[in-house]
Amino acid sequence: MKDSAPPGDRGSRRLVRGLALAGAALAVPAVAHVLIQRRLRAPKAPGWGRTHRYSGHFGPVVFQEIGAGPPVVLLHAFGPGFDSCQWRAAAEALAPRFRVLAPDLPGWGRSAPLEPRPRAYLACLADFLAGVVWGRAALVAAGHAAPYAIHLAEERSALVRGLALVAPLGLPTGSGSDEHLGGAEAAPDTAAAVTGAAAATGAPAAAGPETAETGPEAPAEAMPHADLDSADGAGPAVHPLVGQLMAVPLLRVSVLDALTSRAVLGSYLRNHAYAAGDRVDAALLEHHYRVSHLPAHRQALAAYWRGDLDVPAGAALRALQVPLWIGLGGEDRENWPSADVLPAGAHVEAFEGTRALPHAEKPVTFGKALARFLDQLPAA
Repeated sequence: MKDSAPPGDRGSRRLVRGLALAGAALAVPAVAHVLIQRRLRAPKAPGWGRTHRYSGHFGPVVFQEIGAGPPVVLLHAFGPGFDSCQWRAAAEALAPRFRVLAPDLPGWGRSAPLEPRPRAYLACLADFLAGVVWGRAALVAAGHAAPYAIHLAEERSALVRGLALVAPLGLPTGSGSDEHLGGAEAAPDTAAAVTGAAAATGAPAAAGPETAETGPEAPAEAMPHADLDSADGAGPAVHPLVGQLMAVPLLRVSVLDALTSRAVLGSYLRNHAYAAGDRVDAALLEHHYRVSHLPAHRQALAAYWRGDLDVPAGAALRALQVPLWIGLGGEDRENWPSADVLPAGAHVEAFEGTRALPHAEKPVTFGKALARFLDQLPAA
């Protein structure tokens, strides 16, 4: 039987049905997000070193400290659930001979969030080095933190006595031949790997205890170099599709929930971050899950995946005047830093059986190699 209602009534019903479907499409992810947040538990407090809170000029920075001796600052890689805890085993290996400090980068763990601009991050890190480290420090940076460390070492050499890059990302890459960097290799692209894991699975705040506090010294001096926050300075999205989705406010929450689900995180960690998937146990996965759902961490993660935190560092790398060591994973070859961007005298080592996190996969071997480099540095 044909619909005898007037055309106007039929059009109204279609509009109502369309609005109802649109409302449901928005309501279901919102309800799912609320359920996730209700069931979420705060990350466990670190079980290593001493926890400190530096009340700097750019907001509190929470960091772990262990050992005594010449200062070594460890900067963790960017990625879902990444924080200073990825350095635990390596820091413990270095502690018998060095004073090791491992901060949570702004917004990435327990530290206060910061406007996601490269120059703001650099100023915060410089303020941390000036206010917490007594003397020049050896700076060690992994993944996408490496370009930041390069700029700090080049622009603020009075704070840095040596630079170590670990599976650095965001640098000009070579051809992938064994002639580049002595057969070493770099780490995989984190967001692209997470996106692939999400496709494969069909996936659509509380701070830890603080045992000490240090006050700020003089604010870090302005860095008069190129404006890394200019429109031309922003990098492309780590993965184009993720970057496009993150730019839509109505989709951002759902995309973040999907990419930080336990299934996607487990797939990424086992298949891309670590060379040996059995190194990713339930405790490690749970830590990444809980940290990746902290509100500030989600903001930083979204900015990272959009490409807002990328900084060009090729020119600064070539201009370095401090000793340089590069430690690379041994399972990927397409992301090696190009040999022609390295300054003369740079030393490169590869760690076979590791990927994006050689310091976490083989901390004892990594710690010994890094210690050899640190022993050759000028006195702090």
